Amino acid sequence: MPFQKFLKRYLPFFIPLLVFIVYLPCLRAGFVNWDDNIHVLNNFCFKSPHGLNLPEIWTSTINNTYIPLTATTWAIEHCFFGFNPFVFHLDNVLLHLVTVVLVIIFSRRMGLSAYAAALAGLLFGIHPMHVESVAWVTERKDVLYGVLYMSALLAYLHYLDTGRKEYFWLTLFLGELSICAKPMAVSLPFVLLVLDWFRGRRWTFQTLVEKVFCAAVLVPIAFITYIANSVLVHPALGQGLFIWAWCFMFYLYKFLFPFPLLLFYGFPQSAAVFYLNVPVFLGFVMALWFYRRNRWFVFAVSFYFANIFFLLRFSPFLLYVADRFMYLPSVGLCMFFAVSVEKLFFWVKGRRSNRYSFYMALCVLLAVMTALTWRQCEVWQSSVTLWRHQLKYDSKTAAWLAYSKLADAYAAADKHLASDARQFNRVQALYLKAAELKPDSLYPYLGLGKLFESAGDFGRAQKYYEQAILIDHNNFDALFSLGRVFQKRKMPQQAIGFYRKAMAADPFLCSYVLKPAFLGGLLQEEGVGSRR
Repeated sequence: MPFQKFLKRYLPFFIPLLVFIVYLPCLRAGFVNWDDNIHVLNNFCFKSPHGLNLPEIWTSTINNTYIPLTATTWAIEHCFFGFNPFVFHLDNVLLHLVTVVLVIIFSRRMGLSAYAAALAGLLFGIHPMHVESVAWVTERKDVLYGVLYMSALLAYLHYLDTGRKEYFWLTLFLGELSICAKPMAVSLPFVLLVLDWFRGRRWTFQTLVEKVFCAAVLVPIAFITYIANSVLVHPALGQGLFIWAWCFMFYLYKFLFPFPLLLFYGFPQSAAVFYLNVPVFLGFVMALWFYRRNRWFVFAVSFYFANIFFLLRFSPFLLYVADRFMYLPSVGLCMFFAVSVEKLFFWVKGRRSNRYSFYMALCVLLAVMTALTWRQCEVWQSSVTLWRHQLKYDSKTAAWLAYSKLADAYAAADKHLASDARQFNRVQALYLKAAELKPDSLYPYLGLGKLFESAGDFGRAQKYYEQAILIDHNNFDALFSLGRVFQKRKMPQQAIGFYRKAMAADPFLCSYVLKPAFLGGLLQEEGVGSRR
């Protein structure tokens, strides 16, 4: 078999292998203290004595987000393997590889050549912006919804090609599963309209009814998350539009120049940045109009816009933008890049010197992308590496949170912290720095309280827990921890008082944490039960 035919036939199989190699560092990573504790490690739905607690999973939100299908996958992993980080990370990587394969198939179905489709899949697979979605266990949401969403698009292309209604119903079914993995899938009706346009389908009453029906199926599920995360304080219209335009261009900029990549990016503090972004945004709109006959360019922008629209911020009260939001919106951009590279290849094909320069430039670009992705995977190895990286490149955006989380990470990593004076002082200094930057946050004080409680200094622990309660008098963790400290100090009446306040503050948590403490004799050990 000639080499070119061999390459053309088996290239789509080599791409996932290459992507898997690039993501190998993820397989030795652990959980991180950036939502992994909320979504997975401390998720009480996974700790039911009766195995999979599917009714609880499918009728509750996690961190104000309705993701029952994603939570079900975590629950299954925990049921069979416990909290083994290797299994969770391996499944994330495998789901990403499936998405890469689906991107290649989708590109072929949309008209790209085998080489261009493989290049689109490769760029999607190794793009550094996607590391957050793959290397972070919590973002199972992205890779799972990516598989289902791309499958829905392929089913819809079958529907357009054959006209068979069962493929349309399959699209809706996959779309509904996708939105149960991540609410971002609410964009599906708009992307289907983009596919209608690209395939030359006339927009008739039937096409609109299909999309309205699709929206009617998906929007109510997404609305659960929207209500839980709605912002009550909104900026003026003009300010909101400036923020919106900046977000639109920011994601494109990061796609083109993915360094440095951080957990989150704050909004510019200077209004001048927003003003300077306006001519850039208008220039992009003009380019879109000028190249409106370039179907691939229009498709890439439309696909990006339809997917990212619901994540474009209007309000500075929504703290940040993040890389993970570009996981599927970048598919169209990857396809446009592949088409452009192929056109450039045919242009330089007859010019030997230009051809070698072209090959060299493409190889260098892919090598740089690969190196950045591998490096970013190393960043996600642990909570310590994650927050040190965040503070290294951005010591302003929510720095109090980064210092507090880094202190948590150091404290959790050192089992002998109380006897290690140097590390103890280091953790204490980080918490104090966080408290200095944001005095109205209770989390640094909670951390200091737990730090001194672990060292047996219950007096100082009590002081910091009381400071946390002054900031939020209904915080379950602070109330319960203060009750525990009073119990350790042999002050049973005060312990009972704060335990009861914790029960009133969060009855759900008390059913898992506080009630077993009473029933298990936590208070009785100190002779409190008889006085209750």
